[in-house]
Amino acid sequence: MLDLLHIENIAVIEKADIEFGAGLNVLTGETGAGKSIIIDALSALLGSRVTRELVRAGCSAALVSAQFSLSASIEKWLADNDLPPGEDGVLLISRRISEDGKSVCRINGSLSTVAQLRSLGLLIADIHGQNDGAGLQRESTHLGYLDEFAGLKTQRDAYSGLYHSYISCRAELETAKSNELGKELKMQALKTMISELEEASVKEGEWELLNDRRDLLRNAGKLKKRIDAAYNAMYGDDNNDGALALIDTALAEIELASRVTESLSGLAQNLEDLRYRAEDITDTLSSYKNSMDFSPGELERTEARLELLSRLQRRYGNLDELELKVRTAKNELEDTEYLSERIVKLENDLSIHEKRAFEAALGLSKMRKEAAHRLQILIEDELNSLSMPGARFEVNFKDKAMDSSGVDDVCFLLSTNAGEPAGRLSRIASGGELSRIMLAIKTVLSSSDEADVLVFDEIDSGVSGIAAQRVAEKLSDISSGKQVLCVTHLPQIAVMADYQYLIEKKEHAGRTYTDVHLLNNAQREKAIARLVGGDNITETTIKSAAELIRSASAYKERNK
Repeated sequence: MLDLLHIENIAVIEKADIEFGAGLNVLTGETGAGKSIIIDALSALLGSRVTRELVRAGCSAALVSAQFSLSASIEKWLADNDLPPGEDGVLLISRRISEDGKSVCRINGSLSTVAQLRSLGLLIADIHGQNDGAGLQRESTHLGYLDEFAGLKTQRDAYSGLYHSYISCRAELETAKSNELGKELKMQALKTMISELEEASVKEGEWELLNDRRDLLRNAGKLKKRIDAAYNAMYGDDNNDGALALIDTALAEIELASRVTESLSGLAQNLEDLRYRAEDITDTLSSYKNSMDFSPGELERTEARLELLSRLQRRYGNLDELELKVRTAKNELEDTEYLSERIVKLENDLSIHEKRAFEAALGLSKMRKEAAHRLQILIEDELNSLSMPGARFEVNFKDKAMDSSGVDDVCFLLSTNAGEPAGRLSRIASGGELSRIMLAIKTVLSSSDEADVLVFDEIDSGVSGIAAQRVAEKLSDISSGKQVLCVTHLPQIAVMADYQYLIEKKEHAGRTYTDVHLLNNAQREKAIARLVGGDNITETTIKSAAELIRSASAYKERNK
């Protein structure tokens, strides 16, 4: 049950805290006052899609939160989703919507996703929007209502898995057959690729090493000249002493001088260290000189190898991944070589998958047809109680090619007058009749629905007179077993409320605000009188409203 709904900065509602009670909760007020915004806020809280337009103009974010009474199914859902259990039998949900349309959702204080809100919302409330009645005219929705009534979720999920396996196998077979058409060409291309790459035998990092080597080879003459000059400067040549010899001379002189004064001994040590470092440098230069003995034609061979690698890179991509490409190509070649055998296996598998899926579809169809008969009887009983005597409701089946929903093409038919043939809802049902049919369906489904809250946004659309009275009585009857929230403009429904709320739109300092008030008995009489007679509230309309409320109370007392 919904105990408390908190709304901030949603459309014209700056802030509202609404406490709901058990039974029938009715929202009344002038057109455009914001009644449906409350339903939109609740829908958003339970995972419906939202846009930035929902956020009140000039505000950075909107917030909607609620407190619900826990049920066993909700407790299980929380445990299955690793979310904190409710404390003291209470479930807390919040959703913050920023001006860019992004949401932050929490369940019992823990961060959650919109998808989780949507999943949990199915266990909390069944929300009937303003356009859902008209949605009955879309025959694509009818099968879903039938399956929901029949409780076929498990069976439909099982069928869906079998059908998916069938479709996947069929797609795989089509791909294999398509590949077989160019099998020889593909095999030749794969063999050529494997041969070329294996012959090239590209090593990881080879491109970088060869580029460095080519740069070295291209500048070999200049480089050799510089290295020779540096070596001679260190080691000396026929004409000059090198740095090593000069350091030796300096060291010998300082060692002799240090015999005279101890203060030069440190300098002698420094020169000796310099001698060792100079030897290391000279040895390195010598090694580099010896390594520069390039073989004839090496530059040409290096450039040819780089050209080959460049061509392979253009054709096959990243050089460091060519080894992986060879392995992949070999596997693909093996698969292609045995493609005919694979096609035979896939054809056999497809036959098995198709048979399993079709048998499941037939079983699903049988259960639907059995449930359809029960649904017809129950809907007709409900329509009769909603001031549609003689109405005949039928569930029409037509066979169709197996698809994701099975082999049944289902649509609802209706005859509103005795003796007339039943026709498609989309062609013969008026707005008021669609509203009552939807209410009848919701009434029938509510007995097996896990949701404890039923929400109706103007389920009375197109209904008046005695029919409106019957709709009001039906809502009252439903509310004896579930909490019902209802937006209405009809006094017949408003008087049945266990709790009536007045939604008013006001203006202050150039801005529009919506206020929500729970009405006491005296306020209810005035609100009902306004629904009956508009702004012209007189003593007569007040008395009439009071009489309507007493009559509604008597009905509820009789039907406890």
